[in-house]
Formats: sequence, C-alpha cells, structure tokens
Amino acid sequence: MNELMETNTNLPETIEDLTRFALIGREKLAAVRAEIRAIDKLKLADDVRAQKKIEAQSIAEAVMDAEVRVGELLRAVPKATPNNNPFHEKRSVAPLVTPKQQARESVGISPDQAKRFVKLAENKEIVEQAKAEARENDDIVSRSFALEKIKAAEREERERSRETERVQNAEKVATLSNPLEAMGAYQTIVVDPRGTCRYQGCICRVRQSVDHSSKSKSAPRFTVTRPLCASLIPN
Repeated sequence: MNELMETNTNLPETIEDLTRFALIGREKLAAVRAEIRAIDKLKLADDVRAQKKIEAQSIAEAVMDAEVRVGELLRAVPKATPNNNPFHEKRSVAPLVTPKQQARESVGISPDQAKRFVKLAENKEIVEQAKAEARENDDIVSRSFALEKIKAAEREERERSRETERVQNAEKVATLSNPLEAMGAYQTIVVDPRGTCRYQGCICRVRQSVDHSSKSKSAPRFTVTRPLCASLIPN
C-alpha cells in the first residue's frame, strides 16, 4: 500500500515492473472504491470516508503515472526495420513482428492499451490537469477522464487550425477579382453533399473531372453548385 502511494519519482524502472505495478494498483483501487461504497451504505463517520477517498486518489494518481511511464517506454522502442527484426525476411510470408509488438506482448499489453498509454505519455500536461481537477472536485482521477480531456484538447486544436486556415483563405479570395480564375486546373468541380465542414457554403471535397460533353478546346468549363469554398484557392 505505501509503495502505491509514493510519488512517481519512485516508480519502477522497467516496463515489466511498471505494468505489474499498474495492475496491482488497479486491483487495490477497486478494493478501496468498494470500501468507500460500503462506508456510504453503512453511513459511517465522515472522517473514515475522507481517509479512504484520499487513499483512493493517491493510488489512482500513482497508477496513472505508471501508465504514462509505460507509454514513454513504448514510444522509445525503435520502429521495425529489416536490421532490427529477426522475423523479417524480404520474401517471407510470415507476419511481421515489430519491436513495439514484441515489447507490448512481452508484458501482456493489448494494442488498444498500448495506444492509450502512449496517448497519455504524449499529453503529460493534460494528465496533470486531470489529476488536479479531480482533486478539486473531491473525485478520483481515471484514465478515461484524462483521455477525454486529451480528446477535447485535440478537437479544439483542430478547430483553431481550421479557423486559421479559413481566415487565411478568405483573405486570398478577397484579393481575386474572379475566384474561378484560380481554378484553371479543374474543368469540373464536383460537390460531395456528405462533406462535414461546418462552414456554410463550403465545398469540402473536390476532384478533378474532364467534362467530355464539351467539344470546345477553348477555356475549361466549370460546374459550381454551391458558393466557392475559400479552401480551394491554391497557396
């Protein structure tokens, strides 16, 4: 118990020990959560419940620190090449066993678990924010909570990138007297109504298509079924 409640500076060093540490910690966390539910059901003293809540919070944070460290170690594993993979042969029909797969399977980590651990390792600042937020709300941090915060941050970053690109492209459009002149490489603009762009009138998907119905060899023919999307203007 005391080992689980120590800071991440005292975490095990090897991936095998870290994985074992996290597994034991999660089992212990489940037991403490059960104790808290029993305390609530029996309506025991608040100080007893508070003590168990602090214990659960410490275990949960230590387990998450261990999983972050596992993710860091998995990230550090080199990618597969013919030189570092003894199972790889140029004409072999055997499945390729990568170093990352070997490291993961040696400690019993599934591909999905490995992806989650690596995601945590890539976003350690958000993990710390999740731990602090859970403490402030008198809650117990969870891996799913941290991953949701990471997903939300990635979503916000994509939205900022889209908005920045939209503004930049709108400025380019404003400098053109005839936006269609910039589309000389396209003879037909085909609009896919399944586009998911949130901006009204945006043509999200475009493909080049030769208009065989036109026998003229002069200027190309354009078909635009909605307002021209600024994102089509070349850089």
